[in-house]
Amino acid sequence: MGLDNTTAGDQGFIDAWVNAGVLDVMMRTDCQVRAADMSLTTGTWKYTTDSLILKIITAYVSTGSGDYTLERISVQDLIEMQLASL
Repeated sequence: MGLDNTTAGDQGFIDAWVNAGVLDVMMRTDCQVRAADMSLTTGTWKYTTDSLILKIITAYVSTGSGDYTLERISVQDLIEMQLASL
């Protein structure tokens, strides 16, 4: 390919391309690396998730009366809901 894979050459670009490819495959295949738990507080709508989470496939809330699957919405709908709550 004519790339210079020395540190001073194209190695940084090569690493970035490979990392982007790995991330793309993981996102397309819904590769599940691990499950995570989060404690929620009534009246709180904004939370920070673990930075290692690439994509949330399924989310649900567990209560004393059962488990409830959360509905996936678009980013635009989420922003509108946040603005309406201000």
